[in-house]
Amino acid sequence: MAQPTDKAFAGLEWLVKLGVLRGVLVVTTVSVALSVLLTSLHLRFLVSVPVPLEHWVLPAVMVPSLVAPVVTYAVLSLGSRLMETRVALERAAHTDPLTQIGNRRAFTDQAVREMARLARSGHGFSILILDIDHFKALNDRLGHAAGDTALVSVATICAGLLRPSDFFCRWGGEEFIALLPEARLDEAVRIAETLRLAIAGRSLVADQRLTVSVGVASGDVFPARLDAIIREADRQLYLAKAEGRNRTRPAPATEPSLARLVGDR
Repeated sequence: MAQPTDKAFAGLEWLVKLGVLRGVLVVTTVSVALSVLLTSLHLRFLVSVPVPLEHWVLPAVMVPSLVAPVVTYAVLSLGSRLMETRVALERAAHTDPLTQIGNRRAFTDQAVREMARLARSGHGFSILILDIDHFKALNDRLGHAAGDTALVSVATICAGLLRPSDFFCRWGGEEFIALLPEARLDEAVRIAETLRLAIAGRSLVADQRLTVSVGVASGDVFPARLDAIIREADRQLYLAKAEGRNRTRPAPATEPSLARLVGDR
């Protein structure tokens, strides 16, 4: 159902890129040329009753030339507004409304492009999944407003500490995920610990300290399947929770589960 709309947007893109003034000039020039051509054809084939040339040639040339810029301006303005609306809708579809960082869809789309780039360069990557400890208890005890504050605070701290090349999103619920391009496991663990300690060192909600648990997995060798690396990071997060929370747990490179992540497409 979205295909006709997409085609309409695609048809308007050239108008927006061309610009209003240039578009008006182009359409006006084409209109004048067509008017002259039609006038010539009319003189050659269609005029059967002699009519003074100045009575109709001037309107035939001028009317399209005057109307075309107005129509063009209206079309370009409409196209520009439609494109702005489309951009806003796409941004909203890829943004978590609470934390204002990317959502799961944004992560998936970005990760696919980043994996293609990393595959060409032969560089690895790491994934970390971060979960707020005892989040349900926080919601039950202090209310959902406190839970929202906790989510926004954690998102703000992490986004401010991660590298510009990292891609950080809300994965769902109280979980966040980060794609760390060209980061090996040891560097990813260091980054995860930086985030964990920064969050644990601040009083973020109602004078209470939050803690997080982090699972880390790395795809140092290509081909590496992103979905499998994510599953491994999630498994390590579950183990970190089981071991007492407020800790970072990396996936040891020697684990058989990690060895199966590469090569199997």
